[in-house]
Amino acid sequence: MYVKQNTGFAYNRDYLDLIANGIDSEEKFREAWRQKNGKSPQGHFPAIEKSATKSQRVKHESYIVADLNSENPNSKIKGSLSPNHVDRTHLISSQITGIERHKGLLIDFDSWLNRTPMNTFETYILRMSNKQDIIWLAFVWRENDGLHWKYTMLDNQGTILREREWIDDRWTYIWKYDPYQENID
Repeated sequence: MYVKQNTGFAYNRDYLDLIANGIDSEEKFREAWRQKNGKSPQGHFPAIEKSATKSQRVKHESYIVADLNSENPNSKIKGSLSPNHVDRTHLISSQITGIERHKGLLIDFDSWLNRTPMNTFETYILRMSNKQDIIWLAFVWRENDGLHWKYTMLDNQGTILREREWIDDRWTYIWKYDPYQENID
């Protein structure tokens, strides 16, 4: 993915959820604000009861799926969410792309890795894109020690700016076949 300088944007799912639920104008937002906070200029962001973005993700297949019956008690992952679980996450963060519905980007990956070190790295790169163009590459592969996920960030000349790799050894992963590939000659 190519992120041109000053065009990277931290898409917030709260905003996307409001829009998906019909709060798609300034007037409608003000009304939702009034319902949540009254006449106060300060308050809590209006929220909807059901997340449209989350409900979209659960409708799509993940092309790399965690076998939840295969949790590794000897995982080397430093943290965990309780109970340990996976996130249906995007190869290139939806925080950056704003693409929530694109099922081809979704895979299962350990929740703690996704929400902690990976999110920190993604946020750092997003801030970096305010100063320069970024070419964002995501690689996923499996080895004997687990599912590898590597981000490589390049400048517009192809020079590597940052790389980071995570290994999810908490689960065994099933790689599903995508029938779309049958149509490629």
